[in-house]
Amino acid sequence: MSDPNKNPQNNSKREATGSFRYEKKILNTSSIGVLIARINDGTILFANKAINSLLGIADVTSIIGQPVSDFYSDSTNLQEMLELFRAKGSVASSETRVRQADGNMKWVSISLQPFEFEGEQTLLAEIVDITSRKQSEDAVKASQQKLSLLIDSSPLAVIEWNTNFEVISWNRAAERIFGYSFEEAKGRHAAGLIVPAEYKAVVDDVWANLLKQTGGTRSTNGNVTKDGRAITCEWYNTPLAGADGNVFGVSSLVEDVTESKLAEEKALQLQSAVEQTGDGIALADLNGNVLYANPAWAEMHGYIVDKILGKHLSIFHTQEQLEQEVIPFNNKVMEFGKYSSEIGHARKDGSTFPTLMTTVVQKDENGTPVGLIGTIRDITERKQLEHEVQEGFERRGYQVQVSTEISQEVAAATKLDELFERVVTLTKERLGYYHTQLLRYDPAQDSVVLINGYGETGKKMLASGHKMPLGAGLIGTAAESGQTVMRPTLAEDPDWQPNPLLPDTQGEIAVPIKLGDQILGVLDVQSNQAGALTEDDRLLLEGICGQVGIAMRSAELVKTIRENEARLAEALKIARLGNWEYDFENDLFHFTDEFYSIFRTTAEKVGGYKISSADYSKNFVHPDDAPLVGSEIQKVLDAKDRLFTTHLEHRIIFSDGEVGYIAVNINVERDEDGKITRWYGANQDITERKQAEEALRVNEARLAEALKTARLANWEYDVEKDLFTFNDQFYSIFHTTAEKAGGYQLPSARYAELFVHPDDMEVVGMEIGKALSSTERVYNTSLDHRFLYQDGGGVGYITVKLTVERDENGKITRYFGANQDITERIKQQNEMAERLEEINHLYRAMSHEGWNTYRKNADLPEGFVFDQEGTRPVNEETVDEGFANIPMRVLGGEVVGTLTVADDPKNPTSAEDYAFFQEVSDQIALALEGARLSAQTQSALAQSEKLFEASRKLTQVTDLQELVKTAVEIFDIPVINGAELNLFSYDSSGDLESLSVIANWWNNTGTAPGAIGSRFAKEMFSAVKLFLTPTPVFISDVLDSELGNPGMMRFVKSFNIRAVTFLPLFIGTNQIGVLVMHAEEAHEFTEEETRLFSGLAPQIATVLENRRQYQEAQNKAERESTLNVISQKIQSATTVEAVLQIAARELGHALGAPMTVAQLNMKDKQ
Repeated sequence: MSDPNKNPQNNSKREATGSFRYEKKILNTSSIGVLIARINDGTILFANKAINSLLGIADVTSIIGQPVSDFYSDSTNLQEMLELFRAKGSVASSETRVRQADGNMKWVSISLQPFEFEGEQTLLAEIVDITSRKQSEDAVKASQQKLSLLIDSSPLAVIEWNTNFEVISWNRAAERIFGYSFEEAKGRHAAGLIVPAEYKAVVDDVWANLLKQTGGTRSTNGNVTKDGRAITCEWYNTPLAGADGNVFGVSSLVEDVTESKLAEEKALQLQSAVEQTGDGIALADLNGNVLYANPAWAEMHGYIVDKILGKHLSIFHTQEQLEQEVIPFNNKVMEFGKYSSEIGHARKDGSTFPTLMTTVVQKDENGTPVGLIGTIRDITERKQLEHEVQEGFERRGYQVQVSTEISQEVAAATKLDELFERVVTLTKERLGYYHTQLLRYDPAQDSVVLINGYGETGKKMLASGHKMPLGAGLIGTAAESGQTVMRPTLAEDPDWQPNPLLPDTQGEIAVPIKLGDQILGVLDVQSNQAGALTEDDRLLLEGICGQVGIAMRSAELVKTIRENEARLAEALKIARLGNWEYDFENDLFHFTDEFYSIFRTTAEKVGGYKISSADYSKNFVHPDDAPLVGSEIQKVLDAKDRLFTTHLEHRIIFSDGEVGYIAVNINVERDEDGKITRWYGANQDITERKQAEEALRVNEARLAEALKTARLANWEYDVEKDLFTFNDQFYSIFHTTAEKAGGYQLPSARYAELFVHPDDMEVVGMEIGKALSSTERVYNTSLDHRFLYQDGGGVGYITVKLTVERDENGKITRYFGANQDITERIKQQNEMAERLEEINHLYRAMSHEGWNTYRKNADLPEGFVFDQEGTRPVNEETVDEGFANIPMRVLGGEVVGTLTVADDPKNPTSAEDYAFFQEVSDQIALALEGARLSAQTQSALAQSEKLFEASRKLTQVTDLQELVKTAVEIFDIPVINGAELNLFSYDSSGDLESLSVIANWWNNTGTAPGAIGSRFAKEMFSAVKLFLTPTPVFISDVLDSELGNPGMMRFVKSFNIRAVTFLPLFIGTNQIGVLVMHAEEAHEFTEEETRLFSGLAPQIATVLENRRQYQEAQNKAERESTLNVISQKIQSATTVEAVLQIAARELGHALGAPMTVAQLNMKDKQ
């Protein structure tokens, strides 16, 4: 049988029999709203009590008979729902809004079904309140829109990839940097999009490694744009993982640093050129005071750079030069803005020299003169040689100029491949040789191997693996001997090995590239004219090769520095960003907590999340950069673009006073009439990047200054004639000339007299004797000795490399060599030895102090003994003369223990045994020192973390009682049972007046601490000096301590104190109070506890002072409010009697005084 309750036709029967009143009771207890209405006109026939809250009415009976449409906000929605009901016979969960009695709208879900009520076919509606769910959905949508806006306005490209390295999302900055719209980039693989397609395999390997990592990575990569431009970008990549830990993609932040990298390289090249140029360069203000001078300027005048900064330019001229040359010259400079002329200069010693001087007026961006830039070139030599043949002069001048240019350009190369290419190309093209090639020494092959050759011929030789074994041909000979091999004519030369790729070679010179004693390679130059190569070419190429050797080492050092900097860059955090909006009409910026965190401040400290542009400039723009920021803002205001964007970087002053740097991206949107509709942007903290760039510039500048060309000079010695043959380069080492020394040929006795220090004559003579007595066919040796500079410049040091060649009969056929000035190197070695000794002395002192502290604070064992019974701790073991005692010394010489070994009479200890014992002892000492440093480092780190956590807790306290309780808990000494926070009061003259207990703490054991509100006049506590201590005081046991006065004894006894500590609280130099903690048991305070307690003082003092100022402000506000109320009531009185009554009554109420009197002072009253 069927259930009659499920048959709609039975409803009328139930109603007719009165059963619906029971269903009404059930429906009125339901939390779901139930409403019955007619189908044709929507008249409400029944509503349960849940409808009250849904429609905001007091009684549902009040709506019986009203149409349902009265409560619908959208009549169209109602009609659609009714049509759906008529079509399907029911409606399930239709969402709409209904209007409550007070006019507010509420979201509901309505389900409709047919229902027979009192014999009439009606609608039964079930209504559920879904307002909370709708509000949550709206909040989620708003959050998503805000996140999308943040990403879209970021100055960095924000890209999301799936695990196949395909684009998922791509913001505006990504479109700007790479040139692709999101539609163009979506779904594409990085290879072929922002990386050349041929690198896909490499990119996929990098990508696979990134997906395996758990943290983010940072890298600088080369990329390509849509239009084919190569750019450099910094990438910040972070794997994205779900709740299950599986990576589902990667988020990338990208910044285009192409322009900054190029600017950085150009700046470094310019600075290096200025520092290394042989011309003097100086910068002065308009008054002639020196602001900058390069080394060449200082050296020309006989000064060092540091001694002339701030001096007037007149120190570089005689009085006569100033009057006759300089003053007229300066007038021309100021008239034309730039002027060049020959001007006489004077050295520090008074000697004069001619220069070619160019001075330019330096102007700021507004065209206002701000200084002078002067360059000078010493033209003494040019003046002396003007009478010589002009053609020879021009050739030598050209060679010097080209050599300088080549050296400068070579020195500017930071990569070896670039260096080699520049050397070969510049030497060939600037000097007009037939062919130039560079070979590098390879120890593994014992050959010099071609690494770069000019033109197509060079490429063919490189492809064929061209190399020369040491000693073979001119190139191999130069590499083996370390000496230049020059053959102006090769036609009959037996050592020459012709190359079919170079058929026109007629002359050749092979110059070794050396750095000190190390052979790095050979620069080989060939001429297609017999006899064209001269000594000038030798000198020129040797000078270039000296620069090349230094540049090769410099490039290797720069490479190492770059690698180290790259590793450092990986550890930097992802750039911090803060977005903002600007209400142009109301002049109000809208900020977030993220924005304020960039500036190390909060909205509360600044004044809220909305501030004016003037307050923004005051708080977040460095005063010196205000014009720059103002200029960019003016550009925004002047722009007419519908969407205008700009970017600037400026300095800021953080809330802690530190100067930082920030990048600002500004976006302005206008309507068709040019009116600003939106002004927004983002700020990025780039302080670390700027600091890193500055550090890089400083380091590379210092490196450039440290690199100096090694000075070398060759010589020949005719043994039979006892004559040395020298050149100008040789004499320049000794600060003299051939004319002063007596010519280019000197006998050995004259050489020794001029160029050997008297105290080194014997050692030089011994080495020469060895060379002359040797029977080797080729004898090589070297020695270092001192000499006296011929211009009175003191003692110098020189390395002499000597080679003697003999024939098969032992007769000397050639005696030659080279001298190198190593004075600077020796001085540096001596200075390094002195500094090393200073460091060792400092380390010894630090090690001694460290071990004393370690022994005192650490629970260290005495040691251990090993014998036939095994290993056990040391316990007053007997040590006699039969034992070997070896001290264990750590670095610095501190003895930290002893290694004792018993001597076996059957096998006495030998010298080798003692040496072995000493080595073991040294290893033990090294391990002990490492353990100590590790333990003390860990202790210091733990202490720092504890102090940081303590500071954090203190800044979060809400009242002074909590402040004292938190301080005691941080101190964490169980025996402490009481503490008082005391505040000092000062009179108007700044003298101490009284002390008050403003907060306390007690663990409810022993004697209670001083009560809050207790006040003590100065006379009562000033005798207790420890309250006024300038530094924290720790007393482990008052019974063993000299307390110093009866007042302190009374204080100790009154609180039954055994251990106590006093922490003075200062604001600036003014002590505002003291925190006292005490215990009724003795306690030995550890060094860690004293450091922690001392470190808390500034935090507690700051919290206390902030609380005091807040209370004063609150009290002042209450007094002003009370005064205002009393004044208003008094002003409302219209009679004298009423004024006096109100004054007495209101003042008494306000003060809570037992009696107040307000009366007139009658002068005639007796």
